[in-house]
Amino acid sequence: MEIHWLIPAGRALLSIGLLSTLPAQAATRTDSADNEIRILNHASLAVTDSEKPPPTGSPLWQEVTLTDIWPIERYDQGRQGWYRIPLELASVPSKSLGILLRRTNMNAEIHLNGELILTGGSFEEPLSRNWNRPLYSVPSLALWRQGHNDLFIRHISYPGYGYVSPLYLGPDEILGPEYRRLFLMQVEIAQYLFPVTVALSLFMLSIWLSLPGEKAYLFFALAIGFWSVYIMNMFTKDLVVSTRLWEWIAHITVDGWVICFAVFMHTFAGISLRVRGWFYASFIATAALTYAVVDLATLKIAVRYFHGASIAIGGSVVVTMVRHWWLCDRSTTLGILNLCLIVLLATGVHDWMFQTGLVGVTGPVSLHLHYYSAPLIFAFITWHLTARFATTMTDLSRLNRELESRVTAAELSLQERYEEIHSMEQQQAVMAERERLAREIHDGVGGNFSNAIMLTELIGRDGDPTRVSNLKKLLQDGLADVRQLITTMSGDLSSIESLIRYVTDKADNVLSAAGVSLESTSNNVSQFRSLTQSESLNLVRIFQEAVNNVLKHARASKVLFHCEGYPDGIRIIITDDGVGFSDISETGYGLNNIRRRCLEIAATCRIQGRAGSGSQITIALND
Repeated sequence: MEIHWLIPAGRALLSIGLLSTLPAQAATRTDSADNEIRILNHASLAVTDSEKPPPTGSPLWQEVTLTDIWPIERYDQGRQGWYRIPLELASVPSKSLGILLRRTNMNAEIHLNGELILTGGSFEEPLSRNWNRPLYSVPSLALWRQGHNDLFIRHISYPGYGYVSPLYLGPDEILGPEYRRLFLMQVEIAQYLFPVTVALSLFMLSIWLSLPGEKAYLFFALAIGFWSVYIMNMFTKDLVVSTRLWEWIAHITVDGWVICFAVFMHTFAGISLRVRGWFYASFIATAALTYAVVDLATLKIAVRYFHGASIAIGGSVVVTMVRHWWLCDRSTTLGILNLCLIVLLATGVHDWMFQTGLVGVTGPVSLHLHYYSAPLIFAFITWHLTARFATTMTDLSRLNRELESRVTAAELSLQERYEEIHSMEQQQAVMAERERLAREIHDGVGGNFSNAIMLTELIGRDGDPTRVSNLKKLLQDGLADVRQLITTMSGDLSSIESLIRYVTDKADNVLSAAGVSLESTSNNVSQFRSLTQSESLNLVRIFQEAVNNVLKHARASKVLFHCEGYPDGIRIIITDDGVGFSDISETGYGLNNIRRRCLEIAATCRIQGRAGSGSQITIALND
């Protein structure tokens, strides 16, 4: 077996993390060399699913060199294998030696002289995932033997995924810090970043909910969210879901974050997506469907092409953004974002090459760089978007204050205008009431007093004593009109019941003197609202006009007053059994006056009559 011994200067390089840059040159030494580091890169491999290694002389053993990447055809023999690394020691080590396995995919355990000294976890489904975890063990000094020692690595993986890197053997005081550095770089940083990026995603989402029109915040939140799920794959060891589902999630989030970030950059710069938007949607849908239907071996191949396409999409975004910055927007912010995009693209290309094997797992930079660069860029963009949000909220606050002052001024103006209108309405109402009172006095009291004056003049001329009685009646009628006007204006007739009693009493006196009987009925009128002065006075006049028509024209023997309530108002029906009329157009001034008064109080009026069969007046007043 060939073993590379590192000189002390090389050990110093190892201690600062440059172990991967040291060449694995062949040499042969058999002393203990407790202070030296050995790279064990020559081994024998036996592909078998057995939980124990085959005997030393078994034909299954084949010579290999580490790093050993499993070709797809090897899986025809099995998913597991045993690596045997013989080690010769001139003497038993005097101080603790560490054994470091930098990388393996998917899981491994290490045995020393038949004793298990390190396990990466479950070898049953779902497998423990150590693809990004260094494995390290410090075996007991009692396990080491002078002379021949056997190191065994038990390895298991999925078709297309498996590889095992060289083992590093050396003093724990040197390899221990190197292991902790590797574990920090490959695992712990991702663990620390995960809650931070989730918080950033939720924070950006909350801003978008405050400003739903700003889609840049939404797509940036989605991009960080996808990236946060992707970064879980860097440190998750034991799964709670099937490996198949986890692989789908891990790979679709890679493409998803690239697409969402591309849309964010277009939206942020104000560039229309046009056809690109449909292409992005089709691409992510195709990737998701492909990852879902293919087996794991095919998935390993498919993701190379889809992730490569994501890299190409990222490159097109870089070109678009740089061109936009050069031609349209030479702002410092967009310039810095373009530099960030270039860094993201460069680290993404490196990780894609790392994934596809173009960059070896023990090469100069055998780390995924993308998850170092992305959070720094996320932090810068978050800072900028938060500052822009704060500026937007400040502007909105200022606009709200200006709007409030304008609204206050408008309210004051409206209040002044309302007061002016209210004053005008009061004046108009006073004028209308004056006109109404003047009309009522003119039609009622004025007519009676004019006739009384005329009779007085006649009495003075001819001295006819019979005119004195006529004068007395005119004065009495005038007084009755005045009292009636006062009664309606004082509110004594504000209810429909009081109005019906009033007009019934008045009509009964007049009709009985002429030999006409009066019957009055009512039904469900108690719930009707109070009448206004205008409604009371006009209804009294309508009743008077109806009674006058009966006395002058109807030659009736019976009159019926009926008032009934219904859900939306009241209905008043005045019926007589007189001579009636054959044509409504034949009606005279009295009935037309009834119609006019109904219009004044927004009531409907229906006048019906038939020759020889009496007449009926129906008045409906809404509640």
